[in-house]
Amino acid sequence: LLHAGNQEGMQKWIKAHRALFTSRLPDVEGNSVVMALLKMRSHFQLFPSSVLQMAPTALQDQAQRWNAMLGHWQWLIEELSREASKQLNMPDLKGQTPLMLMAEEGDTQLVQAMLQAGADPDLQDLQGMTALHSACKSRVDGCVAHSQLGRSRVCRAAPEPTRAKTGVAT
Repeated sequence: LLHAGNQEGMQKWIKAHRALFTSRLPDVEGNSVVMALLKMRSHFQLFPSSVLQMAPTALQDQAQRWNAMLGHWQWLIEELSREASKQLNMPDLKGQTPLMLMAEEGDTQLVQAMLQAGADPDLQDLQGMTALHSACKSRVDGCVAHSQLGRSRVCRAAPEPTRAKTGVAT
């Protein structure tokens, strides 16, 4: 479905598998379905199109198919953001949310889609970082603007962890 870009088939899959979207997957990273798809998509994006373009002429159509498939991933994640918005606020074991990952990647389109679907930009990972911190790392103005949601915020370092009486950071 994903490779072919069958949007109708992907929508049917989403509706048929709603139970998957109520909790995390049983994997060691504590991923939700949306988070797992985002991480897989990120790995696929690491394979640069320039490498595909260096392929022999007979394989040039593979580059076009590759880029089309990445577009299908984008559509599926946007659709899941709308249909399974609870997933957007499910952190993985590091406390990162899908919004944080997309903000750090500088994917303005997905950041906007996730925020519109109800992603909480104020959630913090285990280091106290929010989606805004991730957006600042990406240095993509659109991600920073969307992550601010019109609030008066500044891009600054994460807050220092508080120390309990034992001296251990909490």
